This record gives sequence, structure tokens and C-alpha cells, in this order.
Amino acid sequence: MCSWGFTVLESLGRLKINAPGAAADPNGLGSVAADTEGRRFVLRQGRLRPNTDSDGEVEGAKFRTLSGLEPVIVTDAASKVARDWYVVADIDGSDEEIRRQTGEFVHACARARLLSKGLVLPQPAPPTLASDEKGGVFVKPAKDATPEKEIMRLQGEVWLALRRIVEGAGLDLVKLRHEAGYEVDGIILGGPSRILVEIKTSASAADIYEGVGQLVLYSRMLDLSDHRRILLLPGKPSATLVSAVEAEGLMISTYKATKNGKAVDVEFSEAFLSQCGLSPAATPVPADPLVSTLAHGVL
Repeated sequence: MCSWGFTVLESLGRLKINAPGAAADPNGLGSVAADTEGRRFVLRQGRLRPNTDSDGEVEGAKFRTLSGLEPVIVTDAASKVARDWYVVADIDGSDEEIRRQTGEFVHACARARLLSKGLVLPQPAPPTLASDEKGGVFVKPAKDATPEKEIMRLQGEVWLALRRIVEGAGLDLVKLRHEAGYEVDGIILGGPSRILVEIKTSASAADIYEGVGQLVLYSRMLDLSDHRRILLLPGKPSATLVSAVEAEGLMISTYKATKNGKAVDVEFSEAFLSQCGLSPAATPVPADPLVSTLAHGVL
């Protein structure tokens, strides 16, 4: 690797990059390097200067042991001092990968600092099961000049219809909740692959942007990165948008919801059922809806 420099200032939970005073200077803490195939990487020396979070300077073998990171070999960087270089991020990778790798490096540095003082970072609580979705309608009381109104829990109806199909195929549909309060719409378990599903009741651009973001963030926050991710919409967006979403490793599938009085008939596309390893023939007759008189509710 050959490298040219800039400065990377590390602190607990933050990473700041400044322009170098001189290019191609191996004496800086950070550099950019290219491998033999021309792919570029941000590197940083395995050296953490003293601050209140660490027991003095953390460098050399101490940094390697406490951070859990492994150094890389750097060539064509003239220096009279032996230096250990570590990869921060592959800057020719995707935006998601750059953010993930940079965050993991900063976390490793924070861990090394705290371990040098005999402390450890708190471990995140494992996700817990969340409550099932509710279907049917709830009554919104009259207010001022607005009359009483019945509101259909459409997303709940779609979720319940999906669960009936999933359970009819001998699989499970569950919801997980992050300790910060975030919930996934559904995870299909028991088939050939695990599937993370985000349900939207509109195919507007805003709903699609939100759904894509939720699938990306939830898969990371709940350690579901090995799950297939499907955004389930009531209609298919433009081919351009579908291609862009699929290029990020996500899939878009559709369903059709038809209101029938206080009931909703939900029909999932054959493509979606096939992606989930489900059979259209397993679709049972929709159950009678539930009716409540909640004054407040979240749709």
C-alpha cells in the first residue's frame, strides 16, 4: 500500500477528519492507502493519546489487545519509526459499509480506552418480543365540529392476514422490539431463510423512503443483517425506484387490500408469497374484525 496523509482525531463515540498540513506524511495519525487493486482505505495508527477516558496512552501491543483489531501491512511509507496501521473504512465501498466500518472502529477505540482503566462498555440489551398488531376499527370520538368516526387499522389487518398465511404454512411471524423502543413490523421464521418485513399502507415516495430506512436501521440495530429484507406496499412504485431499492439489497413486494364494510380482504402478490416460501393456496378465510372504542390509538 502507498499512502498520503490527513489527521484523524479520535475521541469516545466521535471521529473527526481534518485536512493534512502536508501530504504523504507518514507521521500523522491517519492516512489514506490503496491496495494492489487500487481500492482505497482510510487507515489510522494504533495509538490513542491520553485523555480522561483512558489510563495514559494506549498504543502498540496494548492497543491491539484491548481494541481487538488487527493491523495491516503498509508499504512505500518511509518512516524511521515502526508504526501499526489499522483499517478504519473501505472508502470505495457503499455508504452503509463506510458508516458501519467507521462506527465499529470508533467503538473499538472507545473499548480500548475503557479497558485500559479496567472498565467495560455496557452491553446492549437483547431485543424482546413485541405485541401483535391489532386489526378491526376503533372509534375516534367527536371533537368540536368533527363528528365521531370509525378508523380502520389497515396495517394491523395486513399484518394479521400475513400471520394467518405464515402460520398456515407451519412458520412463525413475530415482532421484535429494540430497547430504545423501535419495533419491526414482522419477522418470518422457520422457512429456508429468515425474512424481515416492513409494511406500509401507502406507496407514496415518503412511505417508501421511510420503509427503506427502517429496514436498513432495524436490521443493524437488532442484529438482523443476515435476514432478507422486504418492503411490502399496497402498490408497486416506478421501475426506477424499484431498481434503486433492490440495488441496496432490499426487495419491494405488493399486496391488495379491499375494504368490505368493517372487514378487509387482503391478497398478497404471488411474487411476495414465493419470496417468503409461502403458497397462495394456504391463504385462509379472513377472520371477523375486532371493534373497540379506544379514544386514542396509533395506526
